[in-house]
Amino acid sequence: MRKLLICLLGIISIILFNSCEQEVNDSLKDEQGTTMFKYKGVLYSGEINVAIKEKLATLPELAMYVDENGGIEYFDNYEDLLKNICGDDLSLTDDVSTKASRTVTTSYITLYKDLNYKGGSKTYDISSSGTRYVHISDLSSIGFSNNISSVKIEIRNPGNPDKQSMLTLWDDVNYKGPTVVFRVPARDNTWFMPDLRTMPRGVSGGNWNDAARSLKFNFFKVPTPWPPR
Repeated sequence: MRKLLICLLGIISIILFNSCEQEVNDSLKDEQGTTMFKYKGVLYSGEINVAIKEKLATLPELAMYVDENGGIEYFDNYEDLLKNICGDDLSLTDDVSTKASRTVTTSYITLYKDLNYKGGSKTYDISSSGTRYVHISDLSSIGFSNNISSVKIEIRNPGNPDKQSMLTLWDDVNYKGPTVVFRVPARDNTWFMPDLRTMPRGVSGGNWNDAARSLKFNFFKVPTPWPPR
């Protein structure tokens, strides 16, 4: 009886071990598939296709769009990005999208020099009834050139769900070079980016920590229907 019990315990242990090992393997498979992005309407998953990576690496003004869910889509340049997310009406990304209405939308952005919202900081606000955008062509003018490590954006948007905030960073002055565009959801909300090292800059291994040299922060009115394609 004792031998039988030991045998049963041994079999159970093997089953449990194999089950745990399978779970670990499945977990690794899931982790390996986390790199997902779109380019020219095609969704890529897993390791970046070598040909696509080489193509993207040759684009001097590669633009990366990050939606409200963290999804990434690459475009050949900033103008191409705007056409795809705004449709034919590019004015949707400018101050004309914040024409006065009965509801006032306000959004605040705070730039931090260190990770996790630490170090020196600068805060700006835009409002549908006041300053409608913040454009800084050279971040050295405020002491933040190559010196942004984390960002926090708040939007106060009661009763006006079609209006969102949009932050654009460039890695050169005067809005040139590779860029990243972040879209903040249109509701009372705080958007957090505690570590720009997690945000890829291009496809060659760089990131956006201490990389931005110019920026634009403005409202973005969601086209109807959405997406506009």
